Order: sequence, then C-alpha cells, then structure tokens
Amino acid sequence: MADHVCTTVGQLNTAFANAVAGDNILPRGVEGGGSGYYQTTNDTTGVSEVRINAGFHFANSGSSGNPITLKPYPGDTPPTLSNRPSGSPSYFRFPTITVGANSYITIDGIKVDGAIYVFSDQNGGSWSITGTTMTGGGTRNIVKNCEIWEGWETTANGGDGNWAGIFGCGQTFLLLQSNLIHDINGTANCNNMSSMTGIKLFSCIDTITEYNTVYKVIGYSQAACLDDKQDSIRNTHRFNWFEDVSTGPRIQNQKSGAGASAATGTKFYQNLIFLGNYNGRGFTHEAGPITDYEFYNNSIVAMLGSVLPGSDDGVAYAGNDDYPATAGYGGAKFYNNIFYGPTSSKNLAAYAQMFASGGLCDYNHYSDTTLDFRYYLTTYADLAAWQAVFDANATSGNPLFTNASGQILTLEAGSPCINTGKVGGVSGGANITKGCYITGSEQIGHVAPPADPTNPLPPFITIMRRL
Repeated sequence: MADHVCTTVGQLNTAFANAVAGDNILPRGVEGGGSGYYQTTNDTTGVSEVRINAGFHFANSGSSGNPITLKPYPGDTPPTLSNRPSGSPSYFRFPTITVGANSYITIDGIKVDGAIYVFSDQNGGSWSITGTTMTGGGTRNIVKNCEIWEGWETTANGGDGNWAGIFGCGQTFLLLQSNLIHDINGTANCNNMSSMTGIKLFSCIDTITEYNTVYKVIGYSQAACLDDKQDSIRNTHRFNWFEDVSTGPRIQNQKSGAGASAATGTKFYQNLIFLGNYNGRGFTHEAGPITDYEFYNNSIVAMLGSVLPGSDDGVAYAGNDDYPATAGYGGAKFYNNIFYGPTSSKNLAAYAQMFASGGLCDYNHYSDTTLDFRYYLTTYADLAAWQAVFDANATSGNPLFTNASGQILTLEAGSPCINTGKVGGVSGGANITKGCYITGSEQIGHVAPPADPTNPLPPFITIMRRL
C-alpha cells in the first residue's frame, strides 16, 4: 500500500498507471506546490476506446477492502482534473477520468472539468448479462463528493454527442454519492443530443445514486439529468436534486421491440425534480419494456420558465405511446408523488401505460385537476375522469410548499399532502406524507459541495444544507 503524491501531470499519469490495490493517488493543491489544475493530454481515437481508456486512466483494479483511491492530498484544496484541450475550445473529445472494466476504484472529493467514465466496453466484450446476473465488467466502484462540470462534445471533433458528467456502463454495485454535476452542455453539432446527461447508466446492476445534485444539463434538443437504460436491473435512485434540465429522470430500454430484455426492479424515491428556468419533461420512460419499476415519494415541481426547442413542458411525462401494455410493460408503481405546476402544462401524467400486470397508480397529489391525463392513446378530460380508472385516492390543490419559488419545498402545516399517502401505495399501508420531504428534515441533494467561487452554486444548495 503506497501513497502516490503528485504535483505534475506526468507524476499523475504515472500514478494512474502504477497504482495497485490499497494505494492512494493524491494530487496536491496549490498549498503543496502543485498547480491545483491537472490537464490530461491522453487522447485516443475511436469513440469506444475514448470511453474506456482515455484521459487519466486507472490501469489496475483494487480489491475488496483495499480499493485504489483517488482523492485530494489531506488538507489541500481539492484539485481540478481536466480534459479541456489547449486553447479552451468549447468541446471535449474524451473523458477526464476513465476506470474501464476495473473494479474497486474510489474517486473521492475531486473536481472534474469534463467527465468521469466508469465504463466497461459498451457492447459487452468484457461483460455479459444472463437473466438478472452480470458476468465480468467492473464492480464495487465509487464516485463520491466530486464536482463535475462543463462536459461538452461535438461530432466535428471526434465525439458522437453521447456525453454524461458520470457515465457507468457494464457495472455492478456502482455507488454514485453526494456529487455535484452541472453545466453539461450540447450544441447542434452533436448528432445525439438527447443523450446529453448528468448521470448515465447503461446496463448496470445494483447501482445506487444518492444525495447527488444535477442541474443545468442542456442539449440542443433535449437532455436528461439521469438516464438509466438497457438491461437496468435493481438500480436505486434516492435523495437526489435534479434542476433545470431539458428532461428529468429517464428510465428506458434501448433494446426495444421483439426479444427485448426488460429493465427491471428500478426504484426511484424521495427525489426532487425542479424545473425553474429550463422546462422539459419532469420524468420520462421511453423505448421498450420495463418491469417492476417503483416511482414513489418524489416531488416534481415545474415553475414553467423557458421551454427549450423540441421539448414538452410539463410536470410529469411517463411512457411512450408507441408501446401498449402488451409490449412488455408490467408492474410499474407510481404513488405518493407530488406533481406541481403553478400554471398550465401540457402533460401531467401522460402515456402512463405501464400500470398493467400488477402495477398501480394511486395516492399521488396533483396541483391542477384540468391538465392532460393520458393512458396509452386514451385522453381523460380531467382528474375526476382519470380517477375513475387510475389514482382513485389522489388529492389535489396547492400542496403548500414553504416557498416554491424560493426552492424551499418542505410542506407547511395544513398541506393536503401530509399523512395522506400510503406506504406501498395500497389502502392497507400506513399513512405517510407525500413527496420527497416525508419528515421535513431529509437531506436532498449533495451534502458537502466542494468550494469553487468560479462555479457558484444555485441558491437552493445553501437552503438545503440548513434543513
């Protein structure tokens, strides 16, 4: 077990190449004689290779109880690792830090100008899934307490636009905890703008994302704060704050159609989705079958600012009208959520055809009873018509947030959401408060943001830390 103390890019590259189980990679801040800013020049050609081994690349795996850990030197200001090309153009061709198919890697408290890719090869060369079990690929990797910003990629410069602040692929037991991810941007030069994402998971099993803050993820057409897709199995997303994105959380399976492998067992609870200045879809499920999906005790708040080109403004948007319930959906459960839009929105609970085969939609709260309710290709005139088929125990009206415009989204006394939900979304469950603030004292979003005066945080961060 060794400490690799680094003050230059060359030393840092050597540390990434040589570190083994139990070692620490410790880039110095300015206090220790380092620059505090380390700019990688390790570019590669070909998109697949770029995602696996470009940038500062971990060459080896750690082991159980002895991970390889990248973190600031104790007592130093967190350093910044960057993949920004010389001359500071507005694009990046490759990730800043890559883990590849390695395992037991921990990245803790680092600032990243670009992206972190915990990425086994995308097409399954180092991993495979049989049923709900993965063989090969990376396992037990951790990214926590990091700040990641300004990932930007264009097709004209070697990228395909499929970009994320953190990108996990072919992973089991990946933990993404208390990270701040923001300003992940795209332009018309990208050919896959809907894939600009704060956190993207591709064929990951038993992943946990918790206490992360993701804001301002803006694609030319649309983007997502969280994209959990293709063979997603038993992933859990909780206590996250998602703000100002073209699309909120998106759960999908690209392997749609005949023979598709269903994403299954995903849980999404006690998250806050705040659409304040950029409004798109509060939540999306798209492209192919999902099963046994639970979406509960979330707060989706659309303040209706500007609408981006090609996006659908709305409080919640679930499903895809190309796929009826018989196409492989089943067991999706939506309950105890707050859907809030102070003025007219297009979709409140649209295309929600996933409730068949043991699923349910009940005990949700809607701020407006006259919005657009749909199930597959059927449109319901208002909440009353919707409740005749789904959500029989829904409540409606002003949820009485403490200060919605000021992003203080706890509930005031007298709120119709307090103790009107049900555990499990069923009548026999115990009473519970709806939305993400069940007790009013939960921590939603990242806990300990790295200080960076050049990248100021939105006002809610300070507010949330005081709760």
